[in-house]
Amino acid sequence: MIEGNACPVLLPPRVRAPALYNRLVERRYRKSTKSRSGRRPPDPAFGERLASARRQAGLTQRELAARAGVTLNSVWRYETGRRPEDYDVLARLGEAVGVNVDFLLRGGGARAAGVAEPQRTWDAALRPLLASSGLRLVVPGKRAPRLNRAWRALGEDRKEEIRTLIRRGVALAAAVEHLLPDASARAVIRELSAELSATVVSRILARA
Repeated sequence: MIEGNACPVLLPPRVRAPALYNRLVERRYRKSTKSRSGRRPPDPAFGERLASARRQAGLTQRELAARAGVTLNSVWRYETGRRPEDYDVLARLGEAVGVNVDFLLRGGGARAAGVAEPQRTWDAALRPLLASSGLRLVVPGKRAPRLNRAWRALGEDRKEEIRTLIRRGVALAAAVEHLLPDASARAVIRELSAELSATVVSRILARA
């Protein structure tokens, strides 16, 4: 209920505990008037930080929705600035893209501290890109430590080149599945997986 110009924050009991989130939401209620629909005005900066962190984590909106346990439409709304009212959802979004809640809300701290990319293994960073395809990155386990060290040392531009390579492979695999019979498509995709794995490994280790 709203009385006069007061705009109290009414959140579910399980959300009231995080004091930081409640203070920030209450502050925004006081600074801005509520729209006719009863919703807070969008927060474009929040949406931009979430979208940027999602892209850096190598996730599509659909993959983020699956990881955070929300709908694809909800992710779209969040990235246009509609912050979730439930702190649990906010925390799951941050965990899915590798950033903390404070970074999403305020951009707090250095970006390197907010994004967990430098600590991620190469396969944790790249395998989500293959989630919608039959492709697999097949690499001997004994090479994993060297690949992880090399991946963490790569600059963001080089990492994005490798992500783009994988996205192209996924698009090619989708075309193969559409054009060829099931058995033939599976055989071709196995070959594509082997070639893609070898190419990705060589790109990661190129300057190691």
